[in-house]
Amino acid sequence: MKRKDIILLVVPFFILVLIWIGLSIYHNSVTSTIPEVLNIQITPINPTFDEKTILNLKNREKVTPVFEAQQSSPSAE
Repeated sequence: MKRKDIILLVVPFFILVLIWIGLSIYHNSVTSTIPEVLNIQITPINPTFDEKTILNLKNREKVTPVFEAQQSSPSAE
Protein backbone atom coordinates (compact mmCIF):
# COMPACT_ATOMS: atom_id res chain seq x y z
CA MET A 1 0.00 0.00 0.00
CA LYS A 2 1.09 3.48 -0.66
CA ARG A 3 1.46 6.12 1.97
CA LYS A 4 -1.56 7.96 0.57
CA ASP A 5 -3.75 4.87 0.96
CA ILE A 6 -2.69 4.41 4.58
CA ILE A 7 -3.50 8.04 5.38
CA LEU A 8 -6.94 7.63 3.77
CA LEU A 9 -7.62 4.73 6.15
CA VAL A 10 -6.08 6.17 9.33
CA VAL A 11 -7.64 9.65 9.25
CA PRO A 12 -11.32 8.52 9.11
CA PHE A 13 -10.60 5.86 11.74
CA PHE A 14 -9.03 8.49 14.03
CA ILE A 15 -12.01 10.83 13.55
CA LEU A 16 -14.41 7.96 14.28
CA VAL A 17 -12.55 7.11 17.51
CA LEU A 18 -12.64 10.76 18.63
CA ILE A 19 -16.39 10.96 17.98
CA TRP A 20 -16.92 7.70 19.87
CA ILE A 21 -14.96 8.94 22.89
CA GLY A 22 -16.80 12.27 22.85
CA LEU A 23 -20.22 10.61 22.72
CA SER A 24 -19.25 8.22 25.53
CA ILE A 25 -18.21 11.13 27.75
CA TYR A 26 -21.43 12.98 26.93
CA HIS A 27 -23.54 9.89 27.64
CA ASN A 28 -21.85 9.28 31.01
CA SER A 29 -22.29 12.89 32.09
CA VAL A 30 -25.99 12.98 31.17
CA THR A 31 -27.01 9.54 32.44
CA SER A 32 -27.54 9.11 36.19
CA THR A 33 -26.12 6.05 37.90
CA ILE A 34 -28.67 6.27 40.74
CA PRO A 35 -31.97 4.46 40.09
CA GLU A 36 -35.01 6.75 39.98
CA VAL A 37 -36.66 5.00 42.94
CA LEU A 38 -33.60 5.56 45.11
CA ASN A 39 -33.26 9.14 43.89
CA ILE A 40 -36.80 9.85 45.14
CA GLN A 41 -36.04 8.27 48.54
CA ILE A 42 -32.90 10.35 49.13
CA THR A 43 -33.82 13.41 51.15
CA PRO A 44 -31.56 15.84 52.99
CA ILE A 45 -31.42 15.75 56.79
CA ASN A 46 -33.34 18.49 58.54
CA PRO A 47 -30.66 20.74 60.10
CA THR A 48 -32.76 21.62 63.14
CA PHE A 49 -32.02 19.36 66.09
CA ASP A 50 -33.67 19.17 69.48
CA GLU A 51 -31.08 21.04 71.56
CA LYS A 52 -32.69 20.03 74.86
CA THR A 53 -32.19 16.34 74.08
CA ILE A 54 -28.58 16.92 73.04
CA LEU A 55 -27.93 18.77 76.31
CA ASN A 56 -29.52 15.93 78.28
CA LEU A 57 -27.28 13.43 76.49
CA LYS A 58 -24.18 15.49 77.26
CA ASN A 59 -25.08 15.85 80.94
CA ARG A 60 -26.12 12.28 81.66
CA GLU A 61 -24.27 10.21 84.17
CA LYS A 62 -21.44 8.06 82.88
CA VAL A 63 -21.89 4.39 83.56
CA THR A 64 -18.95 2.03 83.53
CA PRO A 65 -20.06 -1.41 82.36
CA VAL A 66 -18.85 -4.47 84.23
CA PHE A 67 -17.91 -7.24 81.86
CA GLU A 68 -17.12 -9.87 84.46
CA ALA A 69 -19.61 -12.68 84.46
CA GLN A 70 -20.44 -14.54 87.65
CA GLN A 71 -19.08 -18.04 87.33
CA SER A 72 -20.77 -20.75 89.28
CA SER A 73 -18.36 -23.31 90.68
CA PRO A 74 -19.26 -26.91 90.07
CA SER A 75 -20.35 -28.53 93.29
CA ALA A 76 -18.41 -31.56 94.32
CA GLU A 77 -20.78 -34.33 95.31
